[in-house]
Amino acid sequence: MRLVRRFARFWYDFIVGDDWRLAIGVVLTAVVVSFGTHLGTNVWWLPPLAIGALLGSSVHVAFRRPPTMKSNTAERSSGSAPLVSRTTPKAGLPKRRSHMKRSKTTAVPVPNPPMTNAALAQHARTTIAYHGERILAEIPRTLRRIGLLVMVLAVTIPVFSAGLLVVLWRLGN
Repeated sequence: MRLVRRFARFWYDFIVGDDWRLAIGVVLTAVVVSFGTHLGTNVWWLPPLAIGALLGSSVHVAFRRPPTMKSNTAERSSGSAPLVSRTTPKAGLPKRRSHMKRSKTTAVPVPNPPMTNAALAQHARTTIAYHGERILAEIPRTLRRIGLLVMVLAVTIPVFSAGLLVVLWRLGN
């Protein structure tokens, strides 16, 4: 049962991924193209148009989301300037009531006296260690994604090549 769950989770993550809207858009495009082809209409132009629209909407949604602010204890302990949260009201009228009380929060560094060479070196070591740990934590995830890409390519390239050979053979006869 665990294998079935993992298999289903893999396909859900592979097809839906981060944005369910893209998956629905691709499925709807495939359905419309299938129906159009079945009815005898020429709809070759629809998939590139749909891909462009889906990509544009995905980028728009990604840039519309505010970045998340995470507090970092390593930076606080390194002697760097503490961050003070300063709220500023959002410009323009909100579209929904839930956004009326929300305010935009930005981190503003509080000025400190000049750093000594030892404090600067300690800050640099702490920052390098923190970012090095974050990069090393991403390696297994990246390797899994590369493995998934290789697996998908190992299946799709031979299938595509065989399909291309069949189409060329049919055109030759």
